[in-house]
Amino acid sequence: MSSHFSLVIMCDLREDTPSSCIEMIEWLSNSTSDPATKPDFNCLEGDNELMSGNFDFPFLATLPEEEVVSSFQKHLRYRMPVAQGGADVYHYALQFSARDILDDGFYDCYLLFLDWLASYIEDGFIGYYKEYFDDQPTLLYVKNRKLVERS
Repeated sequence: MSSHFSLVIMCDLREDTPSSCIEMIEWLSNSTSDPATKPDFNCLEGDNELMSGNFDFPFLATLPEEEVVSSFQKHLRYRMPVAQGGADVYHYALQFSARDILDDGFYDCYLLFLDWLASYIEDGFIGYYKEYFDDQPTLLYVKNRKLVERS
């Protein structure tokens, strides 16, 4: 029997996140993304080949019929002082919530993705996941660019 999971994530990406990673997350979180036009996921180079193969559809996209809500947005973080050029500094925020994720998709896509993404997320609490029959959720944190779980 398969397990079902719920997953809720809210996180900000670090300012030094490579543009190739941002492009990949944008594609993964857009419900109109076409698998035939998937961009090269250059940011996965050197990582597990399994990741690239599993990330072949926009699994972070909003899917109302499957209880998935997702948002990946660019926000103004702060403005540099005029003496330093006065440029605007932006950050990206990912919000994701899904219910009834089957265990194969949860482990092969979502948890694998979060483990990879942790190296680009600001440290702190980022969300939780909960197996359908568990009483307590597993809390998710990022510490020193690593994903940390606490029950």
